[in-house]
Amino acid sequence: MESRRYVLNERRRHLRVEDLPMSISVDGETYDSVNWSLGGFMVEEYDGNLTPGALLSVQGMGQAGGALEQVEVLARVAWSDASQKQLAVNFLDLDERAFEAFQVMMDCWVDRLSKDIVASHC
Repeated sequence: MESRRYVLNERRRHLRVEDLPMSISVDGETYDSVNWSLGGFMVEEYDGNLTPGALLSVQGMGQAGGALEQVEVLARVAWSDASQKQLAVNFLDLDERAFEAFQVMMDCWVDRLSKDIVASHC
């Protein structure tokens, strides 16, 4: 079993989830996150033209491979790397549906963690 590592001295305000991909819908395109948190997300395979500081609207989010919850979330591009096709975004607000989608995702993530912990003690 792969061990999990947690960075304790990280400057981020929110815990990042890297092992439960979230799908994000932006401008009619859907991307799977590399990592996500209540503060934002990062995607790879991004070939759009958003640049740092640009405002955008997230229209959908949910567990990768599942149905997306329709949301209206204002966000800002933190950074982008066209050569690596990466885009990092910070949420500026979360509507109620987005917060509920996060609750479902976090419940699923915690459930996976608890199963891994129980399995590792057997």
